[in-house]
Amino acid sequence: QTFEINGNFKIGLCWHIIENPKKGNMIFHTGGTGGYRSCTAFIPKSKTGVVVLSNISAYSPFANEIDKICFDILKRISN
Repeated sequence: QTFEINGNFKIGLCWHIIENPKKGNMIFHTGGTGGYRSCTAFIPKSKTGVVVLSNISAYSPFANEIDKICFDILKRISN
């Protein structure tokens, strides 16, 4: 952790960290360019992770859906 956004949302070396004492912290990073969008997220405690790569532009109105897909898959497989 190098920066605290609020009580349970922190950043460390450009990775976002959402703290959850019960299920384990979720660590993730998202990004994109003019022609691509990606999201990677993992929960070390449950040893699960997801990487979603797409050819949706970061400027597309659907760009945030890539993050949602990634987090939804991680939630389902980490339970």
